[in-house]
Amino acid sequence: MKKGKIIKALFLTVMAICLSYVIIIWFFFYEVPVLMYHHVGTTYSGSPLLNVSPQSFKKQMDFIARHHYKVIPLEDIVEALSKNKPILRKTIAISFDDGAEDIYINAFPIIKRYAFPATIFMISSYIGIPGYLTLDELKEMQKYGIDVASHTRTHFYLPQASEEELIREIFYSKRDLEKKLGSKVALFCYPAGGRNPRIMELVKETGYMGACVSNKAGPINKTNLFEIRRIKMGEDSDNPIVMWAKLSGFYNLFRKPK
Repeated sequence: MKKGKIIKALFLTVMAICLSYVIIIWFFFYEVPVLMYHHVGTTYSGSPLLNVSPQSFKKQMDFIARHHYKVIPLEDIVEALSKNKPILRKTIAISFDDGAEDIYINAFPIIKRYAFPATIFMISSYIGIPGYLTLDELKEMQKYGIDVASHTRTHFYLPQASEEELIREIFYSKRDLEKKLGSKVALFCYPAGGRNPRIMELVKETGYMGACVSNKAGPINKTNLFEIRRIKMGEDSDNPIVMWAKLSGFYNLFRKPK
């Protein structure tokens, strides 16, 4: 009996220490969640990991609104971090990769209803081709707080690119988008998260203020604004527990940096 009490006491002590550690880390090292979507469709035939149904997307946006999370432009988060300005808890950003037309058809009406800003990482040469956003659609969404950023010209996997190809994908995508939209393009996103020190340096030299990845990276802070990690949102993310974990920043505590 005495041995059992000792084991129980040790177990409770260890659990208390672990819980205290998690709470301390979460409280003092809060990281603003940047949500990542690709498709919001009903007929998408690609990987299910890249698609969220309109019904699930609506539930996720409803959760954000109902629990009073503050959605701000990703560009504002990057600027705040670059200037060491504090970001309030329950602040999040929303992003979409590639620029599929189902964003305009299914996601835009929902986020417009809530007046949520968002960032679309657009593949610049895909504007207007079947299945992707048109220039008119992009311009319309810009009027409602949707920023357009670069996702390269052709979605080329950058670590396999030559120096000339890197310039084309990184520099010319920015130039083309700014010329077509008549507005500044401040952010970049690496296709499939592909990057290395040279690529990241070229993105910075081109004049972007930050860049996002679609895979693992370290916590978001001033020192890695060109390797901003995001949280992949899926069909199951409308589960209240999953949503809380992802939006609270708690989810990031258990992600490996690399």
